[in-house]
Amino acid sequence: MKWDSTVAYRNSDGTLVLIAANTGTEGKTFKVRQGSKVFTATLPSKSAATFQWNPAAS
Repeated sequence: MKWDSTVAYRNSDGTLVLIAANTGTEGKTFKVRQGSKVFTATLPSKSAATFQWNPAAS
């Protein structure tokens, strides 16, 4: 799966951020892994989303 645009970074408070954009004509489902933590998300066509999480949280 090719993404149109993604960027990830760490905030000064230690949280991680992922911004993903889907400019395609179909929805895209993906998994994000950081250490032992995993989450799944789906972006509809022509949409963008921001995800933020604390890697130290249980």
